[in-house]
Amino acid sequence: ANKRHKPEEIVQKLRQVDVLVGQGVQRVDAIREVRITEQTYYRWRKQYGGMGTDQLKELKRLQKENERLRKAVSDLTLDKLILSVNRAGFAEGAGSQRLLDALLAREGLLRAALTTTERGAETHADLAALIETGEVQCGLGLQSAAGQLGFLPLITDESFDLVMTRRAYFEPPVQRLLAFAKSDAFAKRAAHLGGYDIAQLGDVIWNG
Repeated sequence: ANKRHKPEEIVQKLRQVDVLVGQGVQRVDAIREVRITEQTYYRWRKQYGGMGTDQLKELKRLQKENERLRKAVSDLTLDKLILSVNRAGFAEGAGSQRLLDALLAREGLLRAALTTTERGAETHADLAALIETGEVQCGLGLQSAAGQLGFLPLITDESFDLVMTRRAYFEPPVQRLLAFAKSDAFAKRAAHLGGYDIAQLGDVIWNG
């Protein structure tokens, strides 16, 4: 899985790049030296560049408080409201269905306690349409499909990895896919959809 860097680790890497550049190393080589992509570097520099120690401490405090509030709202939603809302179900075995079962189990609840629709949502877009038309009140789905609907993040650190042989990695189709994934057009589309962090997209996590 992709490593999630802490704010202080990010600031440290940004400073390492600055030191290397000050020593005459080309910026692109300095970025490679600290083992991040150019896309990640410039995204981090925009967000954390010039941040001092006090600002970093305040950012960490706000992030912890935000996470605490998010968990409190999530727990309240599951514990107090889930028994009375209409929820759209996905097909058995779908990722959203399995996630729902895990969240319910964490709270000591059963799926039978929910009021669900007779037909399940085939896609996240179908779910959004059901909510928008008032047929159901809530459901588990992607932020990118929510549009203007209300969205409460329950899972914020899920990563998606591509597993392949070393030979397959160098095949033209895979290289074209990776090149497209690192393009400005792809980044703009991801930003438009919302809910996606592509800072480390394309990074090789393990090469065995």
